[in-house]
Amino acid sequence: MIGMRFIYMFLPASLKKYSSSMMRTHTHPQLFLNNSTNIMRCFSSSQLSLQYSFIKKDEIQQLLNDQIPDQDFVLIDVRENQEFTSVDLPAIHNSAHNIPINDLGPALLTMDAKQFKHVYGFDKPMADAHSDLATSGYGGTSDVTSISQKRSVLDSSSSSAANKKKIIVYCKLGGRAEKAAQLLDDLGFKNVFCYKGSANEWWSK
Repeated sequence: MIGMRFIYMFLPASLKKYSSSMMRTHTHPQLFLNNSTNIMRCFSSSQLSLQYSFIKKDEIQQLLNDQIPDQDFVLIDVRENQEFTSVDLPAIHNSAHNIPINDLGPALLTMDAKQFKHVYGFDKPMADAHSDLATSGYGGTSDVTSISQKRSVLDSSSSSAANKKKIIVYCKLGGRAEKAAQLLDDLGFKNVFCYKGSANEWWSK
């Protein structure tokens, strides 16, 4: 029973109500533990303990002044292409690359380094670790059929330096940027930064 309570403590609030119901309904401890394990698998460790960082406008400006885009860091705009090329809220810098949020996971999981660079114009980042999400599947990865293949694709990088670059993601208002940062974290990228202010803040007067 102690094990059950321990698992319950770390469940997200949205699942505690459901979990409490399970505890009352299931009289067999192992049955509850099995179900709890399934629930926990829906949430990566990074969702229970945030791993990616937030970055501010002035910090990005400092990076742009002091470091080299695509060499020391990469800016990824996760908006749709028509937003990325819009006149009202264009890319925050001419070095930014556009990978729409719905394409980000499939691109990292299904493209090798050569394909990735051809499509997106910069070296494919390399994950530091392999999470459950990275090795158990993600939407749009039907042509990656095994864990070993998925790991091979994630590991493909033209340079080990790609593994050390800061990855800065942004969108229009910040919501998609946070989702992108969470996805990157789940896939094992450890140098991820979310610009929550995004294009709306960047171009505001």
